[in-house]
Amino acid sequence: MLTVPIAVQAEIKQARTDITREIAAYGYPLEFLVRNTQAQQTLDTYGTVKKKPDNTPTDMKAFPVTYSPNARQLEKAGLREECAVLVYTSALDWDNQNVNWQALDVQKTSVNLAGEMFDIKEKGKVGGLADTILYYTFALVRR
Repeated sequence: MLTVPIAVQAEIKQARTDITREIAAYGYPLEFLVRNTQAQQTLDTYGTVKKKPDNTPTDMKAFPVTYSPNARQLEKAGLREECAVLVYTSALDWDNQNVNWQALDVQKTSVNLAGEMFDIKEKGKVGGLADTILYYTFALVRR
């Protein structure tokens, strides 16, 4: 593990806080909808699905949001797949909401951006100081 001096730790914390404030001020609202598992379905006595599992929403903001990103923009975001929209979210937002970004299943997650539904094609992370992740990025495709 990398030992980071206290002054650098303070700098990292301040950078993450600044990014979160900037995204909160200028960002576009996003809603991540994670489809719950089949185990949460309600069945009647005949085994027919009575109630399907709901989506668990997670509200965040994204900035910048880039429509039709080029290969260079995707590369800077740590992504490779072509997509319709590229979004950056604050890593600190994910920590504050107690959502494990690594456990986020892209197959079961949809994103509502400006009233339009997208699926996540790929997710990535962008670092900054001393191996600290500052942004989590998502490549979105239209449904």
